[in-house]
Amino acid sequence: DDKVAWISIGALRFSPEIREVILRRKEGITILKEPFVLHEDRKFRYHHQERIKLFRTIHGFLRQHFKKADIYLCMENRQTWDEVFGSLPDKESILWNS
Repeated sequence: DDKVAWISIGALRFSPEIREVILRRKEGITILKEPFVLHEDRKFRYHHQERIKLFRTIHGFLRQHFKKADIYLCMENRQTWDEVFGSLPDKESILWNS
């Protein structure tokens, strides 16, 4: 659709403090049984390779439907950008978390 200029994609991430709140409030919640890894930014995230698969799949789907939109990753590092898109963004308006 030509009306969409840009799309941000990202994966669930949360702080250790939020994890504790979830555990206290929602006994037996299954999302926390996923293989989360504590990342350098002190946030739990899905394992790197799982995020790469997720982002590639979503990017492929979005590109089919939004041919002109700029698609970027939210809160991901340069390595992830490179693995998903094959390169870093070339536009100054798109920023990434280094």
